[in-house]
Amino acid sequence: MKNYLSFCICLFLFFSGSVNAQKTVKLFNGKDLSNWEFVVDKNAVPAEEVYSVRNGVIHIKGDPFGYMYTKEKYDNFKLHVEWRWDEGESNSGIFLLIEEIKNPFPNGIECQLHAGNAGDFVCLGGSDLAEFSVRPGEERPAFPVVKKQILRARNRQANGMRRISL
Repeated sequence: MKNYLSFCICLFLFFSGSVNAQKTVKLFNGKDLSNWEFVVDKNAVPAEEVYSVRNGVIHIKGDPFGYMYTKEKYDNFKLHVEWRWDEGESNSGIFLLIEEIKNPFPNGIECQLHAGNAGDFVCLGGSDLAEFSVRPGEERPAFPVVKKQILRARNRQANGMRRISL
């Protein structure tokens, strides 16, 4: 009985440790932007004039350009995002893995949310992705883009599946 109890306690500790490793962190509290820092292009206006919360939703004017980032740093994560575009053409993105905060663009990776290009990755501020390459003799663009189709195809190839053009 004593061994069985020890086994159950060890099993509980093992599973409770596993549960903590999968802990969900809400980046937005639904009320305010107290967990966030802000960059506004050339510090043209106070951040409060660009970023706001109404009815539990983050609103970003988009003019002047800027971005917001969490005060806390994260790694090895899965990010779930819900967004929608305003009426008409819209451009937005989520900056991931920011290495250096800069104005107007950080050194980091942007997951594009631009209407029609959502899911593409943009290398900002000199950052790089293994999926991006420049052909010999070509100059690196200021904002290299890795199209989502390339990422999907390479992922299939890496998983032993046949490469298919999308």
